[in-house]
Amino acid sequence: MKELFAKKLYYEYDVDRGLSEIDYIQLVKDVYMELTRIAREGSLVLYGDLGVFRKLKGSGYKGNELLVILGAIVGACSEYEAANDRPLLSSIVINRDTRKPGLGFFYLSTVPTSLSRKNWEDNNIRPPEIVMRQRDAFWLHEVQKVHEWWQKQPLDERNG
Repeated sequence: MKELFAKKLYYEYDVDRGLSEIDYIQLVKDVYMELTRIAREGSLVLYGDLGVFRKLKGSGYKGNELLVILGAIVGACSEYEAANDRPLLSSIVINRDTRKPGLGFFYLSTVPTSLSRKNWEDNNIRPPEIVMRQRDAFWLHEVQKVHEWWQKQPLDERNG
């Protein structure tokens, strides 16, 4: 994970909220390493089981503030992968209750416009059932691509 890329997203995502730029960049790097390891194993992970979740909670973050920062960190990993023509790494991070990715997943830059939350929810339009099924299909396809891609990569210090 390149520091300049994470730094750009820190400001783009407006992550300040008491979290310094340096801390954000380090957390993104840590999550990136954790996610690449999990992807290599062919697994999924709950948001609450990520090391960064425990770190942020231990630092006093809670509720919506915790979720926004966590989403920005996990999302940064996917945006980095997308910028490097790789599948969306955050697809393997799921919500404990829904067993699907968080709402922010469908805001990522490479999500097709027809499935993007910007196209539907941001315009106060409830997506039709077919869009919801297509979102599930897109997400599951990304999970498969992430697992396949990372399982083919040699281990090194940059990718777990």
